Amino acid sequence: MNPRLEAEKAALIQRAELERLGIEAAWLDARKAVLPPTDPIRRAGAHTWLGRALRVAVPMFGIGRVSRAVQLMTVGLAVFRIARNWK
Repeated sequence: MNPRLEAEKAALIQRAELERLGIEAAWLDARKAVLPPTDPIRRAGAHTWLGRALRVAVPMFGIGRVSRAVQLMTVGLAVFRIARNWK
């Protein structure tokens, strides 16, 4: 094979490997941003207020509206955490 073609092929392989590593790093950053806190103290109190709020909201607004609102808030929170922790 032509030495010039071999050099181009090696450069393309290296570039593809660097892109793969960059995508993997971005994925790990996004995953870290979305996962709940690992500190047990922060994790324990994370959902107690939410349960109380849902117990009040479901009878007032209905399960359909509350579930849709919770879905939208979940997506919004995930996007916010990813944007906040983006490097």
